[in-house]
Order: sequence, then structure tokens, then C-alpha cells
Amino acid sequence: MSGQLQELLSRGGFRLTKWISNDRNVITTVPVTEIVPSVVNLDLEDLPVERTLGVQWAMETDDFNFCIMDEGKVLTHRRTLSFVSSMYDPLGFVALNILPAKSLCQSPCKQRYGQDEEISQADSIV
Repeated sequence: MSGQLQELLSRGGFRLTKWISNDRNVITTVPVTEIVPSVVNLDLEDLPVERTLGVQWAMETDDFNFCIMDEGKVLTHRRTLSFVSSMYDPLGFVALNILPAKSLCQSPCKQRYGQDEEISQADSIV
């Protein structure tokens, strides 16, 4: 299966690399040199969670996950913008949560907080 796809794409000048699949039959047909380096020694009995396009993909269950960590640092406008910008969601899975957070990032600007000035809990978006 992977051989047919590779052949077809090579006709157009494309070469697929860094393969990963949750189908054990597909992944066993891909040469080791073409598999994602982090899973070269892949345990086909217990498939890992792989990060792709900013999203965690649980290969075993074929689910997409998002991991948002609160680092417990002082909340500043710069840190808030960095946090909201780090939520890459190319397929729009969590857009309903990200968009309000992005609009709330305007509040510290309107209140004239400096980039590294601590935002009070009352003015906080989190």
C-alpha cells in the first residue's frame, strides 16, 4: 500500500518521508529509513502518542488531543499572548475556545499594561 503511494507521488516529483501510521500493516511495509525518527523502534503492540501539526495524535485510539499546561509563572501581557499564540489548531477543533481567548488578549492593551507588567487577577483572562 505505501509502495503504491510512494510510486505515484514520485511520478510527480514528490518523496514522502517521516512516515507514521496507526495501521500496523502499513507501517510494516515502510522502510525504516522513511519512518518518523522518534518511532523507528516502534512497538506495534502499544502505539505511542505522536505530535503532528501542533496536535497530539493518540495513534492507538485515533484521537486528537490538546495539552495546555499552566506553568504557574507570573501572568504578564507577553506571557498571555505567547500562551494563546501557542495553541495551533489548523483543523479548528478548539476554535470555539481559542477565539474568545484571543479577543480577551486585547484587554491588557486597552488597560495600558506593559508587556512584562504583572496583570492583576481581576484583569486576568485566565
